[in-house]
Amino acid sequence: MNIAILHYSVPPIVGGVESVIGHHAQLMSAAGHSVRLIAARGESLDKQIPLTILPLADSRHERVAQMKAQLDRGEVTADFESLRDELAAQLLDVLSGVDVLIAHNTCSLNKNLALTAALYQLHTAQKLPRLIFGITTSHGQHRAIKANCMKAIPGIC
Repeated sequence: MNIAILHYSVPPIVGGVESVIGHHAQLMSAAGHSVRLIAARGESLDKQIPLTILPLADSRHERVAQMKAQLDRGEVTADFESLRDELAAQLLDVLSGVDVLIAHNTCSLNKNLALTAALYQLHTAQKLPRLIFGITTSHGQHRAIKANCMKAIPGIC
């Protein structure tokens, strides 16, 4: 099976989710699956587990930070739509041939709602492989996440 794992960052970036992703990728690869990582920051785990860098998936990217500030003010602008559409196009490209996409924290953390919206847009258009949302957070931000998500992506949150 061809599996892609998506997150804002992957090892060697230090973090709980990054550690889980690294372990899962290695276990799935050892079980004979083709695994690839998709993130804004990190490194390939080894030659069997490549990394595709998507800079706009980074929660720290300048455009993402500007868009988040707008959303925090309750403004859903053309910047959001443009970023969502760019991410959707990039995701379509990098997910070619993937059977399963595991997307960690893209719906549970308020870090890059354009990425969440791009995934939603592709999913509802039936252009994504099987999608599994990994929720590995206990950050206590759920109320703010839901409020911002509802503004940006009506119908999914």
